[in-house]
Amino acid sequence: MFSIANAAAFFFWTFATVDPVSDHGWSCASAADAACAAVWQQSTPNRQSFCSLAADQWHWTSQDNLVAKFSLVCGDAWKVQFANSMTFFGAFLGAGVFSFLCDRLGRRNPLFLSTALIAVPMLASLAAPSYWAMAGLRAVTGVGATGQAHCIFLLATEPVGPDFRGFAGTITLLFFTIGEFLMVALGCALPNWEHLVVACAGINVAALLLYPLVTESARWLLSKGRTEDATKALKRIARFNKSRLPTQPMVVSKSRSQISPQRAAEEGRAAAGSSSSSNKASEAPVRVWQLLKRPQFAMRLGVLLLNLFSLMLNYYGISMGAGGIPGSIYVTFAIGVVAEAVLAAIGKFGCSVGQPAMLIYTAELLPANCRSTIMGVCSQASRLGSLVAPFLLMLGNQLGLAGHSQVGPWMVYTL
Repeated sequence: MFSIANAAAFFFWTFATVDPVSDHGWSCASAADAACAAVWQQSTPNRQSFCSLAADQWHWTSQDNLVAKFSLVCGDAWKVQFANSMTFFGAFLGAGVFSFLCDRLGRRNPLFLSTALIAVPMLASLAAPSYWAMAGLRAVTGVGATGQAHCIFLLATEPVGPDFRGFAGTITLLFFTIGEFLMVALGCALPNWEHLVVACAGINVAALLLYPLVTESARWLLSKGRTEDATKALKRIARFNKSRLPTQPMVVSKSRSQISPQRAAEEGRAAAGSSSSSNKASEAPVRVWQLLKRPQFAMRLGVLLLNLFSLMLNYYGISMGAGGIPGSIYVTFAIGVVAEAVLAAIGKFGCSVGQPAMLIYTAELLPANCRSTIMGVCSQASRLGSLVAPFLLMLGNQLGLAGHSQVGPWMVYTL
């Protein structure tokens, strides 16, 4: 449910800004205007030809679309992708904020806080008096959307053991894909942007009602020394699965990834009969800075950050640029989701496969007490990629105006 709501938060703007120029959402101010009529009669009016018309030669036939509502065409066309960048700027900030909150407050409460940060600004956008107010609300939505995605992944993967963690992480992204298909259906059924925003916000409001059903991460509770609460959380999950916990008391195991260099030395002293105070000090959880001091871990993290940046740059660039491909945006977006034969869709399929693999690999590297922080850093790298994606689309559109209208938006991604 939350993954579906997350897809609605990220892709609402794509379907609320379908190009009304190519869809003939305008008409000529005068039937006797031959120049305007010649542009309108094109099966898919060329943007360059449309923008050659004077502002008083045409008018919008409706404002069901945000592009028409704020007249985001010609000289203001860049504002469509700029609003997307505002969403991902908010997502970049939200990755840092919610990684901190998840380490301090758990996974459950930040999940519902982030969901509220999606629903409230989306509903508030119905009363947005200007484009800039709408763009600001999209930034707040981005903060909530990335926090929601962060919490979803942690809550899905932490209750299960290593053998099923990859499956659990992949399932969350599968439901995100289902959410993308739902957005295609909603975009077709609700062409009016106001109806679409109510539907997308409504999905997130419905998710808020699940608060009594969501259990806090037992792994996080254990990392905070709350063994009794962790046991209760696991018992609740066991009852739901018609199972039960083993009768022996719960113990916290120490994996090698949780042992700092100081801990290793202290273990050696303990084996040689060192004082009990040294043993007590060795139980301190590993900190992020201790992990970063390990060259092998730092190198792996750097590679992961670079790959996540590249993946999200291409994933969201392809998704948001669907309107630039000839044909219906709904069909094009759906093809991208199922990753069929066209090159852009193949690229999106590669991103879709690579993202869960890298997120799961990253989670496996980290101890529970600092997992959220490092995952937040990785999320910021991916959000930085998605933040850059709309600007590359703008650059691609400029190439398109230079005579490569179909391939221009995609040429920049060959870099």
